[in-house]
Amino acid sequence: MTFQEAISSAIETQRARLGITATELSNRLGITRQYYYQLKGNKALWKLDDLDKVAAALGLKSVWEMIDLAKYEEKIHDAAADEGNAPNTLAA
Repeated sequence: MTFQEAISSAIETQRARLGITATELSNRLGITRQYYYQLKGNKALWKLDDLDKVAAALGLKSVWEMIDLAKYEEKIHDAAADEGNAPNTLAA
């Protein structure tokens, strides 16, 4: 799992925890839903400059908290891959 994939997974996990839609999150970020789906699907790259805005939109204290979530998502993915059943990110 790349850092980009881990960030996308952490964002999706936090979005699902909050119970907000992709449309609502994209509105909070000031981007189109289509662009959000490109970011989510790793077809476009999250910009480091935008991660503070993403963290705030997800109710996180800082970008560092989001990075910690990304590290956790990566550990989950790697552990599942070692067992042969890598999970998908949450979809809502």
